[in-house]
Amino acid sequence: MTSLQIIILVALAIAVGLGFATRVNAGLFALFFSYIIGTFMMGIRPSQVVALWPMRIFFILFSVTYFYNFATENGTLEKMANFILYKFRSFPAALPYVIFFVAFVISILGAGYYSVVALLCPLGLTICEKSKINPLLGAMAVLNGAVAGGQMFTTASGAVVREIIASVGYAEQATAYAMLIFITTTVGCLFIFTGCYILLKGYKVKIDASEFQKPEPFSPQQRSTLVLILTMLVLVIVPIILQIFLPDVLIIRALVGYMDIGFVSIALAIIATIMKLGDARSCMKAVPWNTIILISGMGVLIALGTEAQLVETIASAVASAGNPLVIAILISTAAGIMSIFSSTVGVVLPTLYPIIAGLSVASGLSPAYLMVIINAGSISTGISPFSSGGGLVLGSCTNEETQSFLFPRLFACTGIFLVVNIMWCVVYYFIF
Repeated sequence: MTSLQIIILVALAIAVGLGFATRVNAGLFALFFSYIIGTFMMGIRPSQVVALWPMRIFFILFSVTYFYNFATENGTLEKMANFILYKFRSFPAALPYVIFFVAFVISILGAGYYSVVALLCPLGLTICEKSKINPLLGAMAVLNGAVAGGQMFTTASGAVVREIIASVGYAEQATAYAMLIFITTTVGCLFIFTGCYILLKGYKVKIDASEFQKPEPFSPQQRSTLVLILTMLVLVIVPIILQIFLPDVLIIRALVGYMDIGFVSIALAIIATIMKLGDARSCMKAVPWNTIILISGMGVLIALGTEAQLVETIASAVASAGNPLVIAILISTAAGIMSIFSSTVGVVLPTLYPIIAGLSVASGLSPAYLMVIINAGSISTGISPFSSGGGLVLGSCTNEETQSFLFPRLFACTGIFLVVNIMWCVVYYFIF
């Protein structure tokens, strides 16, 4: 490994560390380091460094979250969640699974991982308190449901994952690989949550159904928002499904190419604004600019690493482990350790996905398998109190007693799930 490659790796680590320690967006540190390394060590003009900004990912994150913010701002998603929970109030043992599937559905409908956790954790923990459900089980229900649904490529996070896949040399297979990641993540999260349900005795839950009040009906504004969300799903997903069965039909192939999720989101956001389905200014402010800057800033520094052939060097180093299964476990565990302190879509996947092509050639492992286990490793530790998911859970606690109860348990689960992830690496190794 060259001195320049080492400097870039150290810069990545320092950017993440400083971001965690100072609470200043790590993407800003990454941009500053990109300027110093690119301009003064690699001889690249500042304008060329700026050109490394991942514009496509930036655009998708902005457009998709901006559109779905209307559904959050006017209460559509929260109303839907409350209706579902109310319907299942007479089946107390099913409530933890209801919370899981509510988080899953709301996440698929576009709210995305962070929004769902922020939206449902206060509600979920309140339900736990009323029904005497272990708050750790409630937190697991929201986190696992949200992360599984958030992998769908029509959501902000899922769309970014798909773009990262396309950007590392798998453009033609990007949708298929993204769908595979969604399916495997959903299966894994459901398995983990079921384990938590059994260990924490969710089946013994008893509640007073009268404590759950029937929500008010959807307002005309909220019904219109649901129609727009359904329109989004139809325009983006249906052509892709049809192409699977009718691959040679030109009009379907054209629709797949033209129904870009970013531009469809912008069009629907304009319609939502004209129909006054929410305050456009509030929706714009609610765009997760910190996340966008984190992903984009880290993307610039990672792009410099690519220019310095850091990707090829890391791939060769990991491949030197020899045994393909050992290589898989090492790379997936590395993803999990990184995710304890950083974002999956902002740091882990943009850092590790670029090495997949070289690692696949060197180890004989399929690219699909490597993508799945890197993603699985990363999300396995997303419940860490030091990560955004665990942090949102702790921030949703209504009292210090619940917060003190959850903190050490979330931390312990981080280590347990990282070990469980090794099992998934083995299982998927034989499947793929």
